[in-house]
Amino acid sequence: MLLTAGVVKRSGKVETLLGFDPMLELRGLAADGEHVYWLTEDGCYARPPGGGPTVKLASPKMPTAFAIDSSHLYWADDQGGIDCLPYEGKIWSMPKAGGEPRQLAGRQIMVVALGVDATHAYWMTQAGVLRRAPKQGGKAETLARSGRVGFWPIAVGGGYVFWAWPAGRDDPNRVIYKLAVP
Repeated sequence: MLLTAGVVKRSGKVETLLGFDPMLELRGLAADGEHVYWLTEDGCYARPPGGGPTVKLASPKMPTAFAIDSSHLYWADDQGGIDCLPYEGKIWSMPKAGGEPRQLAGRQIMVVALGVDATHAYWMTQAGVLRRAPKQGGKAETLARSGRVGFWPIAVGGGYVFWAWPAGRDDPNRVIYKLAVP
């Protein structure tokens, strides 16, 4: 193994795909067979992994989380912020090929993680509330409440949604939860 600039390399060449403004915080990164997608504070972008033009697909306001599936991009924003009432955060979807963003859920606060399966978008709030909404539109529902505040990573797959309590290194209460979803 070769260690170069903090990257462990087993084989192949480590390449820089692109650089972006260091003042913009990266909020999400995803890839499919055709593009690499990323979300920063000023937009959602796509670029072929082999190189080519970077395309700005959307301009979310204060984005906080990001996910993709085979045909759509999903993101959360926090337009109101934690100190603003009413809560103005929203969950959005948009075709990867372009088009108008569509709101899946509104009145969310501090969405910190987002995932999708074939039928729903799932998100976790900083307050530890797990919610979901149908990707085709419909009412959002609460699936679980943890009672803990933190930045909760989530994953969706195999008929389950998983989330982790990201306790500190010395906290013995680090756990990964799972919930079967129909």
